[in-house]
Amino acid sequence: MYKIHKVITLIFTGKLIRFGNFICLPKKYAKDLISQGCLWNSFSATVEKIVKNKISMDAHKGKRYFGPSKISYLKLIHHSFTIISVFTKIVFFRVLLISLIYFFIIYSKISILNLFPLLILLIFLLIIFLISRRDNLNALQNFSKNIKDIEILK
Repeated sequence: MYKIHKVITLIFTGKLIRFGNFICLPKKYAKDLISQGCLWNSFSATVEKIVKNKISMDAHKGKRYFGPSKISYLKLIHHSFTIISVFTKIVFFRVLLISLIYFFIIYSKISILNLFPLLILLIFLLIIFLISRRDNLNALQNFSKNIKDIEILK
């Protein structure tokens, strides 16, 4: 399922995000990142969106130390949507393009059944728009006020 998540993200955003939350950034980019409300949705997608000249290196992740992954399919879907929501404008135009191409393909034989994929794309787009509304720069800048004691976080 994780590979499907990567492919769907690539199709709708045009971005292949091959890193997680462990990166090294120059101070300039760190300042740029903390001014982005979309950082509240997805760190890796915001880095992909903001930092243009990235240099990457492969890192061997190794084997999982204990047990299977604890992420459920529902959480993985939500994770995909939050990443995709950082690129809302790109996603809107890609969904529009995919819909138009599909509509022209089925135009001569339109039926309720043939319109179902368009309905799915519309629902997908609405979900992305709803999740993108979480972009909240004020909440991001004020998050530390919610932490009563840093020792609790350890």
